[in-house]
Amino acid sequence: MTKYLRSRSYPERYSLDGTDMLNCTGLTVKIREIGFSSHETEILGKMLGTADLLGQMADRTYLEKLLFLYHEFREGEVPNYSTEIEFLQKSVAFYKFTQERLATDLGGVSKYMAPHFKSRWKLETDLYAVAIQCNQEHLRRILEDRKNGHRENLRRGNVVEKLIKRGL
Repeated sequence: MTKYLRSRSYPERYSLDGTDMLNCTGLTVKIREIGFSSHETEILGKMLGTADLLGQMADRTYLEKLLFLYHEFREGEVPNYSTEIEFLQKSVAFYKFTQERLATDLGGVSKYMAPHFKSRWKLETDLYAVAIQCNQEHLRRILEDRKNGHRENLRRGNVVEKLIKRGL
């Protein structure tokens, strides 16, 4: 981004502000420690961080993509995840973490999704919240299902088939 903005002769401030906004998408970044140049830049950063989380977690294939993430972590030797099912189990806590992050660190800007859907589409609901809730419920069902394996319950997007083809 910095290289692009410099090549187009944009002011240095754009690069600094853009970096601050992009940092809001980092899960371990302490947003209150970012020295935003303005309140507007801070709000835009929080909106970007919120959009990043909502977009990922509301994705119809989010749970299936967690299997790829598990294998990326394993390949990168990230500790604390010994099996796919353990990774899925720990994802329950991740949902709670993200809800807290959305409400606090990201300033609760997700509350504007419901008015957005009402204004734009005449819908009385926040479709992102609904999709995330559906994913959470499906994850709970997967973890409770002792009869079928977790992969048997993750059929969207042919993700499991792709993992099998890769020998994972």
